[in-house]
Amino acid sequence: YTFSDWTWLLAGGFTFAPSLLLWAWSLTQTNVANSTILHNMIPIFTALGGWIFLSLRFDRRFLIGMAITIVGAITIGADDIQVDLEHFTGDLAAFASAILFGAYYLLIEKLRSKFSATTILLWTCISGSLFTLPIALFTEDHILPFSWEGWLSIIGLAVIAQVLGHGFVTYSLKTFSSGFVALCFLLEPVITALIAWGLFSEQLTIISWIGFSIVLLGLYLAQSSPSIQKASN
Repeated sequence: YTFSDWTWLLAGGFTFAPSLLLWAWSLTQTNVANSTILHNMIPIFTALGGWIFLSLRFDRRFLIGMAITIVGAITIGADDIQVDLEHFTGDLAAFASAILFGAYYLLIEKLRSKFSATTILLWTCISGSLFTLPIALFTEDHILPFSWEGWLSIIGLAVIAQVLGHGFVTYSLKTFSSGFVALCFLLEPVITALIAWGLFSEQLTIISWIGFSIVLLGLYLAQSSPSIQKASN
């Protein structure tokens, strides 16, 4: 590998790790609705960054679909939004996490033109761990779980969320633009709410169902755009 290769590979973890930390910290400083809505601005920064730095071009259909999807995601949590100075720090952290996540997707898209998904995922985890470990050692009394339930949770997060989840995301960036992949993440609140409704009998309001429908409509428009696929494919 060249020095430039190492720089780009390590940069993945050094954007991914702080984005997760900022998002998690924002949830302790503001309410869930504010944090989620601001964090859901990721597609805007990803598409904007792709246009500026990677010369990506998105047609009107994709941009309209993206706007509709974001409106739908905001609608889902609209009832719980709180606007006040008390939550400003947490809101700012969630906003910053969206910018960093957008940068992360752009980095991975650039790396996929040269490296395999496995290589990128490996070095993202290594560099992310190098960033996170000193913070954990400084801020936490214990960084390892004491019970087998704790270990199962950690292993589950590593295998399901990181290896499988982010592995599929990294793999998909060979075919699809980072803007579209980031947009697909706005399905998270829809899927989460439907699982909670089905498994835990949580109530969904009319506003929630309207939001779900808007998100799906926006994604349908966006995925029908030719600009979501790489020109090389």
